[in-house]
Amino acid sequence: MPIELAFIELYNSRIHGDTNLNGTFLVTHLMETTNINELLEEYSINIRRSLFYFWRCHYSRAHDIIRNIFNINAHGYFTSVRFIEVYENEYGGEILAIDKTCYVKFLQRKWKNIVKKRKEIIKKRCNPRELFKHQITGKWSNKY
Repeated sequence: MPIELAFIELYNSRIHGDTNLNGTFLVTHLMETTNINELLEEYSINIRRSLFYFWRCHYSRAHDIIRNIFNINAHGYFTSVRFIEVYENEYGGEILAIDKTCYVKFLQRKWKNIVKKRKEIIKKRCNPRELFKHQITGKWSNKY
């Protein structure tokens, strides 16, 4: 299944009803356009929807699985565009999502560490002794 951009909300049986879907994400809006102006307009509309969801959760005060649902909503988890994989529920026909944004964050962290190591190696190779050794032997030392 393709990865898509969307707004999601955590399924809450006290708001949505059925308890079979607790712990899943509902797709509130799929981003279907590539025009930046339309994306910004959709984003502002969905911020308002997400704030409405936040207040609904605030007044319901509880979630069956997650104890700190109020803190999660207060930090804006649902007011951002997420990378998701979409699938449809077989029984009720709801459009559900698997959040894939965490994989982007893992990739960013991995590349941050790789770039940091490469910068350290370049910094060490700029040392005049290392340059002299490389000029004589044709190889870099294995210190790093």
